[in-house]
Amino acid sequence: MIDPAAPSQIRIFAKSMYLFGIGWTIAAIWLWAAGVQQHILRYAEVPPYFALRTFAVVMSPMPLIALCGYVIHRWSGCAPSPALDRREWIAGFWWALCPNGLAFMTVYVMIRDLR
Repeated sequence: MIDPAAPSQIRIFAKSMYLFGIGWTIAAIWLWAAGVQQHILRYAEVPPYFALRTFAVVMSPMPLIALCGYVIHRWSGCAPSPALDRREWIAGFWWALCPNGLAFMTVYVMIRDLR
């Protein structure tokens, strides 16, 4: 028998995809800002087109991540109660913590190697 009060792992995965997309966006903005800053320090001028090509390349996977989260969320449906929905968002945060942490650490290492 299925317990309706138990959180759905599929819905948690979809919510973690949303949160991973947010973390990816923050990491991409951090990397882009550091790249612009480094270019200004090295060449004393703003990079061509303000390095928007780099930003676009770094941000290109984010819509796919968000789309996957959206499709899975639509397929799995909504939680039966607001309390369960809140619990699933909290669990989704913990699920997304490791991938977001890895993204932030990657950006940190890349920035540190630039200097």
